[in-house]
Amino acid sequence: MADTAPTTPSAWTTNYNHYITLNQNLIQVQDRDPNKRDALERAIAEQEEILLETSAPDLAAFKRKLQILWGIELEQPDHDGDIKRGLISDLEALIEGGRP
Repeated sequence: MADTAPTTPSAWTTNYNHYITLNQNLIQVQDRDPNKRDALERAIAEQEEILLETSAPDLAAFKRKLQILWGIELEQPDHDGDIKRGLISDLEALIEGGRP
């Protein structure tokens, strides 16, 4: 990942918005159309790879990358989940300017 090209905020936003749209479409499809659901799940996985391989243009994008990378682990009620949630919280505070 160190050799990824710099990303413009607009390119990052476009890719992230596409990721969000795919996830919203998956929620709408639910179990009504298994083929469409499978296609959306594959498209989401591909979009996650694109986002994870793209350099983050700012701390907010970096936070989103961690959320994508850690996914369901952030919801686990264990020590690792606590640490990861703490890191996300620290990043949010940095983004908001709440901590040095």
